[in-house]
Amino acid sequence: MRVSGKGGEVRYKYRTAATLGAWSIESFGPSRFYVTAAVVSIFEPWVSRVPIDVHLYISGNTWIWEGVVTWRDADDEERLSIEVDRVPTIIKGSS
Repeated sequence: MRVSGKGGEVRYKYRTAATLGAWSIESFGPSRFYVTAAVVSIFEPWVSRVPIDVHLYISGNTWIWEGVVTWRDADDEERLSIEVDRVPTIIKGSS
C-alpha cells in the first residue's frame, strides 16, 4: 500500500513541535509502515523533545502514531522519516 497527501503535525505532548507539508506512507505488511514528510516549520523547544506523536491528515481523518522516538536525521532536518511496527490510531472526521 502507498498513500500520499499533504498536511500534518509533529506534537510533543499537546504542543506543536513541527508542521508538515507533503507526506507519503508505505506499508510493508499489515502493521509495518514507513512514513516520510516535508517539515514546513518547527517550533522550539518542542522540536527537540521526544517522544513525539505524528499526526497526518488524510481524507477528513487524522492518522496518529504515538510515542515515536526518532523522527529526523541529523543530516536532513527538513524531512520527517519514521518506520513503525504498529498501525496508526485513526480519528474520523477530525482534519
